[in-house]
Amino acid sequence: MRAIRFNLGLAVMVVLLLGGPAASPALSQGRGAAPKDQPLEWKVPQSQIKIGPPQWKGAPPQGDKAAAPATANVKDMYFGAKGDGARDDTASIQSAVDFVHARGGGTIIFPPGTYLVTSVNLREGITYQGVGEAVIKRPDQLFQKQKFPRTFTNQKYAYYGEKDSAPIIFKNLVFDGNSQNQGPYKKYEQEHADLLFLTARRDSPGRLQVVIEDCLFRNSVSDGISIYKNVDVKVNNCTAIDCFRGGFLILGGNTRAVLTNYTGKGKNDPAGIDVELSGDSEGYGNSTKVEFYMENINLPDGVFDIGLGFGSKVVGKNIYSHGFFNLVAPGSTVTLSHCKFGIPPGARIVWPHRVTFEHCEFTALGNKDKPPALQAAPFIAWNLSGTSEKNQSVTFINCKFNVADGVAPETKVNGIATGRDGVDYHNILTVQGGNFSKRINEALAMYRGGHWRIKDAVVESALPFAWTGFKDSFGDAYADIVIDGATIKTKKYMAIGGYPDKNHPNRLEHKNLEMDESANYISSFYGLEGNQYAGHRVIWGSAPPTPATHGLVGDIYRLKDSPAEWVCTKAGYYYEREKKQIMAEWQPRKPS
Repeated sequence: MRAIRFNLGLAVMVVLLLGGPAASPALSQGRGAAPKDQPLEWKVPQSQIKIGPPQWKGAPPQGDKAAAPATANVKDMYFGAKGDGARDDTASIQSAVDFVHARGGGTIIFPPGTYLVTSVNLREGITYQGVGEAVIKRPDQLFQKQKFPRTFTNQKYAYYGEKDSAPIIFKNLVFDGNSQNQGPYKKYEQEHADLLFLTARRDSPGRLQVVIEDCLFRNSVSDGISIYKNVDVKVNNCTAIDCFRGGFLILGGNTRAVLTNYTGKGKNDPAGIDVELSGDSEGYGNSTKVEFYMENINLPDGVFDIGLGFGSKVVGKNIYSHGFFNLVAPGSTVTLSHCKFGIPPGARIVWPHRVTFEHCEFTALGNKDKPPALQAAPFIAWNLSGTSEKNQSVTFINCKFNVADGVAPETKVNGIATGRDGVDYHNILTVQGGNFSKRINEALAMYRGGHWRIKDAVVESALPFAWTGFKDSFGDAYADIVIDGATIKTKKYMAIGGYPDKNHPNRLEHKNLEMDESANYISSFYGLEGNQYAGHRVIWGSAPPTPATHGLVGDIYRLKDSPAEWVCTKAGYYYEREKKQIMAEWQPRKPS
C-alpha cells in the first residue's frame, strides 16, 4: 500500500503551522496507546508489524490517483475551524477536505483542540493527521440536525471505482461519541451512529483502502470503527473504550482487515470485536467472504464475537479476551494461537467448518451466586435445528483448560463439550496434547453422538470422558471415539450413556494408553453390551485382577512387580441405572 509519509519539508511546515517546535513531540505520542492500567508486554514493536499473514498476497494494487503533497491546517484562516468544543466545525473541516482533494490528495492537520463534528464527506487519498490532543467529538443530541449522523463520516459516502482506492489514513486522532449526551441507545435506538463508517459500493470491484493508526475511539452509542463492504483496512495501535456495539466491527463481505495492537474495554459498554455478516452484507460479486488477521488483541471486558460468511478466513495470535465469546464459521477457516480466553456461560462455537486452537488457554468464568453449569472451552454446536453441515472439525493442539478462582466449588464445569451429531455427518473433535485441570468435573463431554479423536492429552479432571450415543429423532447419533496415548491422573476413567443398539453400535478404540489401577473406574447408565471395542488399555495393578476390577473387552491388566498379565473377555463396570456392579471376566495370558 502506498503510504503517505511526512518528508522533512512537511514536518517543518507542521511545526510552523502549529506555532513552534513545542508542538512537535506530541505528534509521536500515539492516541491509541493502551491506558497505563493495561499490561503492554503483548505489544509488537512497530518494526515487526506485518501487513498480513505470510500466506496472503500482501498489499492490494493502488488506484490511478497519486497523493500529492497538498497540506491544509483546519485552523488556518482559510478554513476557520476553532477546535474550542463549542462551535460546530463541520463546515470548516469539509472545506479543508475539499481543498486537499481538489489538489490530488495530501494531508489535513488537526492541531490540539476539540472539534465538534456532525458528518464529513471524507475522500480517499488524504491523511487525517492529529497533533497533540486532537479530538473529533460528536455534539450533544440537542444541537444535531439529524438523529443518527455518523460522527466523522458522511452518511452517503461510499467509494466507487474499478480499481482499489488511494488510501484514507487516520493518525493520532481521538474520536469521541459523547454518549453521555445522546439520549437512549442501550436498545439500539441509535444503532447506525458510528464514529467511523467506511465502505465501498458493492457493484464495483474496487476496494476502499484504509489505514488507522494511533487513534482512540470512545463513548460511542454504536460502533467505534465500522467496516462494511469492499474494504481493505489496516488498524494498528488503537484503543476503543465504552463503544456500545463494539470497538471494531466488520459488517460486509469482500473485505480484508488487519488488526494489531488493539485494546477494547469499557465500564459502561464493552468495546470488543464483532464480525457480523447478516442481512444485506454481500460485497462485490455477492461475496460474504472476509479475510481477517488479528495479533496482540487485549479485551479485558470486551466481546469476542465472530460471525462469518461462507468462505471466510480468520487468523489470530496473542489474543486476550475476558468476556462474551461467540464463533460462527460456516464454510470458513479459523486459526487462533497463543490466546487466552475467559469463557462465560453461554459461549459457543457453531458450524465450525475448520476451526483450530493452538497453544491456547481456556478458563471457565462464573460467580458464587446460584452458578450455572460452565464450560472451560465454548460449547461446540455442530448444527442448529434444521441444519445438517458435514465434515466439519474443531481441533485443540496443546491447549490448557481451567476454572477461574471465583467460581463456586459446587459448580459443574466441563472442559470441552460437543452437541448432538449424526455419526454419518463426520464432524470431528480433535484434542492433541494439552491439559485439563483438577478443578474441571468432566474433561470431555459428548451429548448424543459424534466423533472424537484424543491423543496425548493430560487429564487431571474428576472424570476424563463422559459420552452418550444412540439413535433418536436427530438420526443415527451414535459415538465414534479414538483415545490414543492420554495420561490419566484421576480416580475415574469414563462414564458411558446411550441405549445399546446392535444396529447402530457405539465404537470405542484405545491406542497406546497405559494407566494405574487407581484410575480404572467405568460407569454406564444403559450398559456396554451394544458397543464395539477396538485396541486396548494397559492397566497396571499391584495385585491380580478380580471380577470387581473394571475393564473393557480387550483390556490388558499387568502387575507392576511381575510379568503376569490378564486380558478382559467380558466388560466390568458400575451399572448406574440399577445401582449395581457388573462383574468382569479376566483371563490369564502369556505376557506380550
